[in-house]
Amino acid sequence: MKMQTYFGCSTKRLGRPPVADLSPTDLREIQSFYLPTNRNKKEGSILLAWVRFCESKPHLRHLVEDHMPATTIPTAVVDACRKAKALVGPARGGRPRLRHESACVPGTMRWNEAAGRRLYAG
Repeated sequence: MKMQTYFGCSTKRLGRPPVADLSPTDLREIQSFYLPTNRNKKEGSILLAWVRFCESKPHLRHLVEDHMPATTIPTAVVDACRKAKALVGPARGGRPRLRHESACVPGTMRWNEAAGRRLYAG
């Protein structure tokens, strides 16, 4: 029997199989559940977002019905929620706060809302 080291190249996957196979649309839906949850001012609750998502899907409801350990949250869900973490504070402040505190978009501060065009220099 050939012994394989820990760092050996193997095509066999290591670790537990994923709890659920999630599509990109599912991950966006989980991000939408993550934004309104309140862990603190700058973060939402990944666990609560996952529970609400599972409760909204009949085929995943069995994962959170009786007992929900935090270790069963898929890695893809954690990564998706961490990507949405920058939008938690602005998303709670409504459209004006989202406009000024979200990702930087050059030229948005130099826009004339009344005329619908960029401001002229001078």
